[in-house]
Amino acid sequence: MTGSLNFLRCSICKGELIPQNDSLQCSHCNVFYEIIDGIPDMIPAILDEDIKGMVEIWENIEYDYDSYIEHTHNERLQAIDKPLLEQCADGKMVLEVGCGTARLKKEVEKEGGCYIGLEPSLNLLKQGINKRKFDLVRGVGEYLPFPDDYFDTIIGGYHSFRYIKLDKCFPECARVLKPGGVLAFTLWNYWLQSIQFIAFDIKGRRFPSFQFSKKVNDVSWVKKEINELENSGFKVVSILSTKKLPTKDISFLNRIFGWQGYWKGTWGTLIGNDIIFICEKNKSSNHTLENQK
Repeated sequence: MTGSLNFLRCSICKGELIPQNDSLQCSHCNVFYEIIDGIPDMIPAILDEDIKGMVEIWENIEYDYDSYIEHTHNERLQAIDKPLLEQCADGKMVLEVGCGTARLKKEVEKEGGCYIGLEPSLNLLKQGINKRKFDLVRGVGEYLPFPDDYFDTIIGGYHSFRYIKLDKCFPECARVLKPGGVLAFTLWNYWLQSIQFIAFDIKGRRFPSFQFSKKVNDVSWVKKEINELENSGFKVVSILSTKKLPTKDISFLNRIFGWQGYWKGTWGTLIGNDIIFICEKNKSSNHTLENQK
């Protein structure tokens, strides 16, 4: 772990932490958090079953995550990353929630930002720390182990917010962001995902099941996400949706539905592939998390 641990707080009560030999102790509630291979493990011992289950899924990843991401079309990654990275310039303190192996660390620093990565999978963090040196914390977006008004920008790279309980994560993001700070993250279009699942069934000569996962935050009607953001103390500044559709080699369609450019606004979320939210914390916002303590 590079840098200081002074920026960390208890994930549960947000109290200050006292460094011990191989752990951190909360000065308020006396909870201990281990430091494993230099990585502070700030996941609360007691979690909701659905959050705990998602942590276990990510922890059990056995493949090389960076290689998996590299199989994603490079132009698509650039289209997803660009609006997020634009919020990280000029020395801003940046938190990536669901950072994986901290793929975006170098890109954030190129923009001039100071990077901290948060990820629930110790497995992925170890994969990343073997390749890079950075401030890295094990934790979940629903219980951010950071002080109030600390970050300028929070990003959720490559659909990491797809797997988080947004009704708990959004208020936490508002708490740790400075007034006027930016939250930028990406989700998937539910309808395009559903069409792809149906197409896979048909291609495999199976009758379409029409039973799609409700455990992820794919966007079916964007007003729901907007309402949750506003209730958590955010103003939605812009919504962008990547244009790419499976047009293959039909050149005139590729010019319309290529990765360059975005559909803008709420209507674009119905036809776009990756939906990018850029939000600003209300300058008068003063949110607490009594419902999570």
